Amino acid sequence: MSSIWVVARRLAATATLCLMPMTVEACSRHTPTGPEPARVLAGLSTMQAALGEEYALRNTETATIGNDGLTLRFDRVTDDARCPVGDRCGADEGDAVVEVTLHQDPHEAVTLELHTNAQQPREATYRNYRVQLIRLEPRPIGEQPVPLPRYTGTFVVSAR
Repeated sequence: MSSIWVVARRLAATATLCLMPMTVEACSRHTPTGPEPARVLAGLSTMQAALGEEYALRNTETATIGNDGLTLRFDRVTDDARCPVGDRCGADEGDAVVEVTLHQDPHEAVTLELHTNAQQPREATYRNYRVQLIRLEPRPIGEQPVPLPRYTGTFVVSAR
């Protein structure tokens, strides 16, 4: 596919509008920009966190949770339709979708989607663990999508 078509598809994706319920204002659905996850895996950094502890990961970072070899990687933000900073969106704050991968040897890794909106699943389970997305920063500003490397997700992993 030529680079012109790729750019045109990205522009079309960022131009999609969604009307907020009970308001006449519109918000933009933002498609985060940046390299695909497979291209940034070599640059991963890892941190250590305790079970039940709130911690922040930047996009593509990995945390080792507890002492049993469980890892959580913040893969990427696949969609960001949150109300932009400074806009009056009413009660609907919008939603962003975060992909994370959990893994514990010798078991198979699983990729999960977590949402920022309380009406969507903000938590999921993997084996004997529960992972929660506490918050995602920054929020979009105006029509500009947030570059993938700028995202920071705050998570908590606890035993079920």
